[in-house]
Amino acid sequence: MLLPGLDSLPLIDRDEPRFAHATVEMMYRGEWVIPYFNDEYRFDKPPLTYWWMRAHFAVFGVNEFSARLHSVIGSALCGLLIFGFARRLGCDNLRAFLAGTAWLTCLQVLVHSRMAVADMPLILFVVLAMRALWELQNRDPGHPFSKCLSDPWFYILGLSMGMGFLAKGPLAQFIPLLAIILWGGINRWHKRPSPNFVRLLLYFLASAPLWLGMMAAWGIPALIATGGEFYDVGIGRHVVERGSSAFNDRLYIPGVYYFLAMIPFLLPWSPRLPDVMKNAWNRDDPSQTSSFLLAWLLSPILIFSFYATQLPHYILPGYPAFFLLLFLNDVRHPVKWFGKTVSIICVILPFGGAAFLFLSAAIVPTDGEMTDLKHLLQSASLAVLLLGIASWLIWKHRTVAALALALPAALVIIPTARNARKAHVTLRLQETLEDHEFDSRVSWKFNEPSLIWYFDDGENFKWSKWSELVRQPDSGKILMVLEHRRWRIDDKTVGAILRREEKIPPTKDRRGTPDWDKAVASLPSHLKWKEVTAVGWSPATSSWIEIVAFVQEK
Repeated sequence: MLLPGLDSLPLIDRDEPRFAHATVEMMYRGEWVIPYFNDEYRFDKPPLTYWWMRAHFAVFGVNEFSARLHSVIGSALCGLLIFGFARRLGCDNLRAFLAGTAWLTCLQVLVHSRMAVADMPLILFVVLAMRALWELQNRDPGHPFSKCLSDPWFYILGLSMGMGFLAKGPLAQFIPLLAIILWGGINRWHKRPSPNFVRLLLYFLASAPLWLGMMAAWGIPALIATGGEFYDVGIGRHVVERGSSAFNDRLYIPGVYYFLAMIPFLLPWSPRLPDVMKNAWNRDDPSQTSSFLLAWLLSPILIFSFYATQLPHYILPGYPAFFLLLFLNDVRHPVKWFGKTVSIICVILPFGGAAFLFLSAAIVPTDGEMTDLKHLLQSASLAVLLLGIASWLIWKHRTVAALALALPAALVIIPTARNARKAHVTLRLQETLEDHEFDSRVSWKFNEPSLIWYFDDGENFKWSKWSELVRQPDSGKILMVLEHRRWRIDDKTVGAILRREEKIPPTKDRRGTPDWDKAVASLPSHLKWKEVTAVGWSPATSSWIEIVAFVQEK
């Protein structure tokens, strides 16, 4: 499910090249503690993902496949853990297999399992920690607490939370702790006994020396090496500030955002979301498994519902609980109109998305530089259409038939990835300049991390701001990249496309502005310059752009 297209899909967004090249720079430096990006500290995440990625670089070489392989392995291991957990909860082999496989077919999982980021390593250890909590919760209430030191699940709990922190930070502790509290609260709401509630909290606290020790083994050297900056920036700026103010002015809808986001990103399984949650809330099973899994599902939603920076994948650590609930109990559609309405919307949504992508492809010119974008939209629309058919089948409780569509949907990612690679503007520029070598690289406005990844020659990879070029006018052979024009979907561009105008007006045109003239004027005038243009798709900004490279001639 996850390997198709992995080797051909270019690094997209901004985090992927940052993670991938930070690992490369750690390798250049022989560094194991502090990540670097563009020859500067990178404080965003702890080092486990970089270590894991580094192992794949050592075996398979430095490429996109190696950069993403840890996410594939982490997601596949999650599927196996879900299978094992479902069997432990009493599911037969088929239902347990369906639970693990359903995880691998969820839209958000299909996306993030192909990304060179830290989410799947975190989720892997969260699933393991929650399995450990469930095992400890099912101990006999009369079992002496002192026996925890001889219980292997106690050590799995502590070590999993420690590894989870090294993957992506304190979520590895917050999610299990909040799940414990929510589990106790749900049982109290329904006036159910929770004899192991206090015991679980004690297990969590007693395991602190394990996960704190793992955190300290890396964190103390990192703080010493950076003079405390790793905490100030990594926690202060990237955790606290993003929680109090939306990053990049993103949409912020407190309280309901993630329930809305689950509808498209849990596809094709989201038609079952209302009945699964209703059944889990009302179900009174002696083992309290349903309330435990519901608390796990809700804990990341509650953590991030009032976090100012809201992104759909933040709640992925709760998705395994949904698939366990889905196949643990034979639930049917809710009888109330609200649940039916949500389910119908979940079925209609992917068909609408497929139609939008297909129509978008239809208005893209059939020749010229945008051909690859047209093919990208066409193949993506086919993948979403298959997702829509699968959603309808799941709504009709034809689960096996829906899963049969999973493999062709995954295979469609192969042409989608290849078309994305052909259209990628940084790769188009790289192909144009592949015979050139540069001592200095400078960018203006187009400051995408993909430049650093794709223009790394193994020795000189750092990109500077254009103003730094003024201070070093004779720094060897220079490459300067400027953003010229940018097109995004708005009334002006869509209208021009529909009218089949020869020239589509750009959303932004920088040439001729004072800043453009100032940037160009910073090029040393005593050298000869050649102007090279590349036009293509910028996945980080979801826009079509034209960039201009000034190349120093021999």
